[in-house]
This record gives sequence, structure tokens and C-alpha cells, in this order.
Amino acid sequence: MYMIYIALAIGAGLILAAQNAVNAQLSFLLKSPLVACFMAYIVGSFLLLILTVILGDFSKIELIFSAPIWMTTGGLFGLVFITSCIILFPKIGSVETVMFPTLGQILSGMFFETFGWFNTTVVMVSVTRIIGIIILLAGTYIAVVLSARHSAIELASSEHSKSQMLNRLWAFGAGILCTVQSTFNGQLGHYIQSPTVSALWAFIIGLIVLAFLKNNNWRHWHVDWYFNY
Repeated sequence: MYMIYIALAIGAGLILAAQNAVNAQLSFLLKSPLVACFMAYIVGSFLLLILTVILGDFSKIELIFSAPIWMTTGGLFGLVFITSCIILFPKIGSVETVMFPTLGQILSGMFFETFGWFNTTVVMVSVTRIIGIIILLAGTYIAVVLSARHSAIELASSEHSKSQMLNRLWAFGAGILCTVQSTFNGQLGHYIQSPTVSALWAFIIGLIVLAFLKNNNWRHWHVDWYFNY
């Protein structure tokens, strides 16, 4: 059973990489990251609603309102994460848009488990984990820093290099928010005994926020100096 969970996690990672590419293309066509994110959330909410009904878990939605408030806010962090990936994809490329958020997820996830934050199961730091982190950092260095030395674009100007560094830090921070989202949604799913309803609630929260932004003029939020490709 444990190997099945690992396989599912790897599959989810592959889907995430594909999601970034699809959402980025949709953002390019619609000329707005927020509109693209809104469309993605509509599709996700619809599919999760159908799945929730099929599984017979729809009645568990009312249990959400008895859960601790922090458990119900995962959708907010997920919205920032997805929107960030849409914006960053054409700026730092597909590999880095996956690599830096993943790095943020792994490092923050390890901290969460080490200190037991947000009711996570405590897993103490081991030599094996430290070695794994070192390998991960070394792989990131090789894939990003060493390859950049051979890139004429990266070396074209110091301003471009500085901008790329900020984008990578942004991607890393987005990965941390993704960990927060996963933790909160996971805890909510455990509390109400329905991961499907938990995921649906996260999407509903995202839709509400996006609808609010839309009603307050999305053009104001479509910052030309950064969002235009």
C-alpha cells in the first residue's frame, strides 16, 4: 500500500508539471494569468463536485464549518501557488518552474515534520534525509547555476540575472505555500473524513477570491509591467 501512495505522489508531480504548461498557454491566449487561473478552478471545481457526489460525500461539506479555521484556508495558499506558476512559467522555463517550487515544498515539508507544525506527524531529521537534501541542492545547482554559465541570455546583463534570481526566489516561496496548502487540506480531509470534499472546498475558496478580484476590475490587477509576455 505504501508503494501505491508513492506512485500516486509521483503521478501527481507529473500532472503538476503538465498543469503548469497548460495553464501558462491558457494565460497567454487569454492575456491574463488570473483569468486562466479562474478557468482552471472552474474546471477543477466541476470535476471535484461530480466526484464528491459519486462517492456520496457531499453531505460532509457541512462538517467543514466545525473544523478549525486554519484548516479551511488551504485554498488561499493554493491559489497563490497556481497563479505564481502560471506567471513564472514563461519567465524561468518549465524545468525551473517545477524545480524551485519542488525544492521549497521538500525543505518546508521537512521542517513541518521535524517540528510537528500544523498537527503533522513528527519525523526527526536523519542522516538519510540530510543526504537526500544535499543531493537535491546539488542537483538544483547543476541544473540551474552551471547550465546558466553556458547561457548567453543569462549572461546578457546583470539586470536580467537579478530579475531571474528574484523569479526563482518567488518560485521557491510558492513551493512553501504549496506545502502549507497540502498540509491544511490534508488535515481538513482527515478531520471530515473526505479528501475529495477537502479538495472541493479549496477550489471553492479559490473561486470566491477570483470572483472578488473580477468584480473589482481584473484590469487593475493585470499589472502590465510584469504580466505581459
